[in-house]
Amino acid sequence: MLEGEALTVEIDTWYNEQASGARHTDPTSQNHIAITLNGAPGDHIAWFEVPNVEDLQPHTVRVDFVENAMRITYDGSLVIEQDITFTFKGGYMFFSGSTGSATNYHRFDDIQIIHGCQ
Repeated sequence: MLEGEALTVEIDTWYNEQASGARHTDPTSQNHIAITLNGAPGDHIAWFEVPNVEDLQPHTVRVDFVENAMRITYDGSLVIEQDITFTFKGGYMFFSGSTGSATNYHRFDDIQIIHGCQ
């Protein structure tokens, strides 16, 4: 089991495709939201495509870790529900909006982190 010290919620609107196993290879050519661990942008442990994320409208992303499951909702719809295959004992949390070398607006507002860490 991977033991993470950093968890990233990535909102990615630029496709990075490199050689197999390269550091910045994306899981899809579409805009996506993903969860990565330990600052490894190519290690997407969960992801989903969001074709409408560049519409300049506010969107809600919620990430819940409940017991042994991860649930992610986007604008109120469940988009990922899967077993957790890693351990996150706490540490850094990052939110990333990226476009590679292009430009785009990425705004984060009203971020809430609610935890039951021991």
